[in-house]
Amino acid sequence: MKIERLFDFLENYKASYPQKQDALASKVDGEWVKYSIQEYSDIVRDLAYGLINLGVKKGDKIASISPNAPEWNFIDMAASSIGAIHVPIYPTISPKDYEYIFNHAEVRMVFISGKLMYNKIVDILPKTPTVEKVFSFKECKHAPNYKEVIDSGKANPKADELKEIQAEIKTDDLATLIYTSGTTGTMKGVMERMLNYMEQYNGISIYYAENMATIIDNIQELKVDMMSTVPRLLEKVYDKIVARGEALEGFKRKVFDWALELGFNYDEYGNNSAIYKMKLAVADKLVFSKWRDAFGGNMSVMVSGGAALQPRLGRIFWAAGIPVVEGYGLTETSPVISVNTLKAGELLIGSVGVLLADVEVKIADDGEILSKGPNLMLGYYKEDALTKEVIVDGWFHTGDLGEIIDNKFVKITGRKKDLFKTSMGKYVAPGHIEDTLKESSFIDIPVVIGENQKFASALIIPNFEHIKDWCKKNGKSCPTNEQIIDDEDVKKKIKEEIAVLNKKFGSHEQIKQFRLIADEWTVESGYVTAKMSIKRPVVMKAYSHLIEDIYK
Repeated sequence: MKIERLFDFLENYKASYPQKQDALASKVDGEWVKYSIQEYSDIVRDLAYGLINLGVKKGDKIASISPNAPEWNFIDMAASSIGAIHVPIYPTISPKDYEYIFNHAEVRMVFISGKLMYNKIVDILPKTPTVEKVFSFKECKHAPNYKEVIDSGKANPKADELKEIQAEIKTDDLATLIYTSGTTGTMKGVMERMLNYMEQYNGISIYYAENMATIIDNIQELKVDMMSTVPRLLEKVYDKIVARGEALEGFKRKVFDWALELGFNYDEYGNNSAIYKMKLAVADKLVFSKWRDAFGGNMSVMVSGGAALQPRLGRIFWAAGIPVVEGYGLTETSPVISVNTLKAGELLIGSVGVLLADVEVKIADDGEILSKGPNLMLGYYKEDALTKEVIVDGWFHTGDLGEIIDNKFVKITGRKKDLFKTSMGKYVAPGHIEDTLKESSFIDIPVVIGENQKFASALIIPNFEHIKDWCKKNGKSCPTNEQIIDDEDVKKKIKEEIAVLNKKFGSHEQIKQFRLIADEWTVESGYVTAKMSIKRPVVMKAYSHLIEDIYK
């Protein structure tokens, strides 16, 4: 069948994989609840009928606020199948942000995960006049269950009306509004068209992990073939593996350290010497095979995106037989521009891969990455002037700095707005310095500063979990984060770690001073975005006293 609209993917999926018993799955009360492709299709159809019964029309906005779950897919597909516009919203933003989005998008219906989310939005509902109804996926005393909409569709199907509606839906019609604040705090509604459901086009089963705390348990239980992740998760997993290795003693500890060093020197093109391969086989038997077991023993590839992945982590996971491929894109590019693949000649660790078909990239004179292609957004909702700022002559200005390697691979070198100049006239791109500093197991989140100052410095949230283990091994008592950042031995150790890593930087990029921070940065506290990017202006303001102390 010809696939032109979002909901066409579902029909194609059903026709191509009619026996699929686990198209979608999530864990409920400790048990995996699976939806076959037939159940998936039936729920979407009945939900679409139910929305029509509620008076939802083409162009109306339907918001969903929920952690990742099959219900998200049901709403997304049902909305698209009647020409409504889905507005998916992070469950971690502030009530003020929900109020802004509901009003700016003129949302009519809201679907929420349950009671906790209802409590989060209840106070702003009187200030959002376009919202007519709130439905809940789980039981919630004050909001009807979304199954009532499904039941309405079953009881009063609108097959002929649905066909008429779908006949009028075009490929270029607006399908979704995704609100992104980025690190500046200014919320923008990115308008996306009817596209990008390729994972279901290929018949892949989607299992949603319970939460970040259980994700490794879920992977082991399901023995998954592939997963999408962010560098932050891989860093946490790696840190835990290293912590266990550092707890070993004698010969076992030496073998572990040797295997790590070997892995860091892995060549992704396979240009590893015969001696290296022999050593790697030994390391695999003694160390890396256990890593694969920790990932379920069946992981064929992990796709990493959303932030830069440390190249050394990419290499060591590849050496361990757990391929990690890095990709790149923005919400405005639906959301992929480039990605490394497992195909010969399409992998370069440290890059974000090769361009997708029909996507173009060029580097502007100032180093900014510009992109154009069918994946580009329609624009920012109700923000024509801002749209014209970022899309010039068809080229989208990503705000990222980068380069093209071997006329093929895209490499990110920093964020344009993060670039700063020291008082000595030298430009510093903090992103790659921060990524390198995170190679230290003592450093969790670094923020490089130094605009209009003589030298670069850093505000650092230490890796408290690792440092507490280190303190215990060294006979020190550091029970709280506050005690850790005040401990002279800890400061000395982090200074030593920075001194080693400084050798990788130019003299103007080297970190001359640092201050430690005991706080936890969360979306709720306002220091990071929903995808865990640092909001630099917020950090600079909140810790201005530390910055003044560094440069006084």
